[in-house]
Amino acid sequence: MRATHWALVIALSCMGTSASRAQDDMAAGEVKTFTVTANFQAQATIAASANVEDMTQTISKLQTSLSDVVSKQCDLLAAAFKAACAIEQLNMNSNIEGRRRAGASDMGGAPKRIWASVMATFAITAAPQTKATP
Repeated sequence: MRATHWALVIALSCMGTSASRAQDDMAAGEVKTFTVTANFQAQATIAASANVEDMTQTISKLQTSLSDVVSKQCDLLAAAFKAACAIEQLNMNSNIEGRRRAGASDMGGAPKRIWASVMATFAITAAPQTKATP
């Protein structure tokens, strides 16, 4: 039986126009598009004796989870800014820490850690806010 541990690290940074300035500009009646770049990471630990198929399945699960997080993050950004959100760029990769060389024994080995990460750039576009007439 293999134990899988999940960890998720999220870091957001606004690029281009700052979020507060974008909201001020939208209130002033301007259509604004700005980008938000976010990095997401997930980790799983599997037994040292895990075969290639187990590692591949774990990588797939991590990447699927990260894809779901990116999609939900776009929804959250759209709600927060009352704007449209589109995923502009996506870069996903993975790494297996603790792999053994071909032919090396797995007896007594430490568990393998599998890392997956994704960098996503979101384009946030908001229509100008209209002022209510008295």
